[in-house]
Amino acid sequence: MTAIPPADNNQSRVEIDFGKYHTYEEMSDGMQQLADAYPELARLQSIGQSHEGREMWLMEITNLATGRAEDKPALYIDGNCHGEEIITSEAAFHTVWYALTKYGDDPFVTALLDTRTLYILPRQNPDGAEWSLTTPYHHVGNGHYPFWEEPLTGHRTKDLNGDGRATDMRVIDPSGEWKISEKDPRLMVMREPGDIGGVYYRLYPEGEIIDHDGLDVRVSKPRHGNLNRQYPANWGPEAVEYGAGEVPLNEPEGRAIAEFILAHPNITGAQAHHSHAGVILSQLSAMPGQAMPARDIRLFEFIGEMGTKITGYPLLTASDHFSPAGIDDVRHGVFTTWLYGFLGLVTYTIEFWDVETEAGIEKTEFFMERGRTDEEMIKLLTWADENCDGQGYYDWKPFDHPQLGPVEIGGWNRMFVFRNPPAKYIEGMAEKGTLFALRHAACSPLIRIQEIETKQVAPGLINITVVIGNEGCLSTNLTEKALQLKNIDGVSATLEFSDDVELIMGSVKQDLDHLAGYWERRDPWNAWGPPWNDTRRKAEWQVRVPVGQQTSLQVIASAPKGGTVRQEVTL
Repeated sequence: MTAIPPADNNQSRVEIDFGKYHTYEEMSDGMQQLADAYPELARLQSIGQSHEGREMWLMEITNLATGRAEDKPALYIDGNCHGEEIITSEAAFHTVWYALTKYGDDPFVTALLDTRTLYILPRQNPDGAEWSLTTPYHHVGNGHYPFWEEPLTGHRTKDLNGDGRATDMRVIDPSGEWKISEKDPRLMVMREPGDIGGVYYRLYPEGEIIDHDGLDVRVSKPRHGNLNRQYPANWGPEAVEYGAGEVPLNEPEGRAIAEFILAHPNITGAQAHHSHAGVILSQLSAMPGQAMPARDIRLFEFIGEMGTKITGYPLLTASDHFSPAGIDDVRHGVFTTWLYGFLGLVTYTIEFWDVETEAGIEKTEFFMERGRTDEEMIKLLTWADENCDGQGYYDWKPFDHPQLGPVEIGGWNRMFVFRNPPAKYIEGMAEKGTLFALRHAACSPLIRIQEIETKQVAPGLINITVVIGNEGCLSTNLTEKALQLKNIDGVSATLEFSDDVELIMGSVKQDLDHLAGYWERRDPWNAWGPPWNDTRRKAEWQVRVPVGQQTSLQVIASAPKGGTVRQEVTL
């Protein structure tokens, strides 16, 4: 049965302003308003607390009139793993709002929430996000180490001139690698081989120098909890992977997420929101040296290409297209690697926002490490002048630095040019991410009782035959990797009955193994292609019931990743 919310539901629809970035308090209030407005669809819960004691608010979304959340296949979505990537929490927050407000009006959303569950954690790193939104310090990590106290020696980021932001410092240095652009004096461009006799600069993040020795400025990586290096998949300590921590899941935020996912076996896949490359990242392998099964590659391409059509973002693999030079083929401690490599789930990283494409720069690499050319910098500056209301690039202003002497402070507003878009872009970008997430959720397996036949073979002796099918896109094991891991149970059929019923034939609970989804039959059959596995199977019982009286039994069909359905049988 499908339960539509009351007709006046939309009259009290909660409106969220997606033309701005929300602070922790604003987003928390918005989540609570949505939960209060849609009690038949939403349940708000905290799955843990950050280092600074902020709640990690997760919204569970499904139509409770058609079944419990845990009895339906689910997609997990989160944002703001890295503190300064705040567009990602807006995208996930938008998915919460969209799913709730469109239910009853949009047939696709309505059918989805009648049969599936969404678990959405918009801001998994509330400390890092709040620092990035409300202070001059834009921080990748969580609240473990205050950014303005790190590192203990050398360069430490600080808003020296008190303008409310920490940008760049340029210092005249004959060994400097930067020079002023001839095309626009605001821009700093890379010095070319053979440049001599000019004025050259060193560029540093705005900040002070602790224990400066008067020579080079040492800029080291601050300590912090990089929540996307926390997971127990190819994990390496801080010396191996920046921000990994002392042991896997030593940060409270990462530990809370892992515990939630392990406690919800109905989760079939996940989308991790990040920024800023404008790509969808798929898996290439589960762990170093472990090839990804060919069928899984094809499956990830199928769903990922659906995302490309919706978002316009290309589908890439991290190891081939999105890795810094000199690292292993698979990064250490990555969330989606753990989900696929150890749990067999279908997972993607969505990298929102790409200022280079917006500025008309042809993409030659997606994990940007090289210095940009003079022409590219001009395109970026032109775009910023036209789209950032004077807040994209700040003019250089003299400052008397306590350790370096005369410097100038200014440059790019990296937080809202490179890392996140200006606020006017939020809603359109978030809606595309939402539509992909909902389509991904609709790919899950879906167990249904398709037929029940009862036949009396003698007085009081009844044969019961039940056909159970998978009406979803994916198989009930999700991936070939899960079959290798042997960690996802197949479909089961269970007969429940009262004490006055005697089971004559068949086990109370019958194991029907895994059932294929319709994705496996997207191509016409041929002898060289992959096999077509069964999409439905039978369970059979014989029972003895009291003669002359009505008796009810219940058939339960269940699969960890395909949901649980119940149907009463009257004999």
